[in-house]
Amino acid sequence: MQTTATLAVHIRLRIRFHRQHGTFAPGTIEFLGFTVATWVVTPLFTLIYIVYATRSALRNAYDQAMFAIEGLILIGM
Repeated sequence: MQTTATLAVHIRLRIRFHRQHGTFAPGTIEFLGFTVATWVVTPLFTLIYIVYATRSALRNAYDQAMFAIEGLILIGM
């Protein structure tokens, strides 16, 4: 059974191998990093907004609509 550290080393070695042998096109790693960051940051900020909104009063229709949209985004992701 691999630990998290050995798994991370294994993944780095695989990426290095594929970079040297041309399996990944230029920019693929940057694209994958951006994609992962997007899928982590968007739900995180959405969750922060929802927690903030539930603790404060939703005063007008705009606040209520934004709360509903952010909730749907979080559920969708």
